[in-house]
Amino acid sequence: MNPITECKQCSDCAIRLGFGFTQPDVLICTVRGDEVGPGDGCTLGSPGEPVQAVEACEVDVSGRVGYGTEVLG
Repeated sequence: MNPITECKQCSDCAIRLGFGFTQPDVLICTVRGDEVGPGDGCTLGSPGEPVQAVEACEVDVSGRVGYGTEVLG
């Protein structure tokens, strides 16, 4: 029987960091493309450290004013 690699100890896993006070960190399997639990695992995983997930987001800051910032020239 093949050994099981837990998701929290797999290099194919990514950690999407939570933000604010209520959002927890979430583990995502980069092979399956969905959320996994820390105790989940499989026999196809690669032992190692999970990486930090990078998510693109669209932000429109046109017409906004920042306070307490310097203008860089």
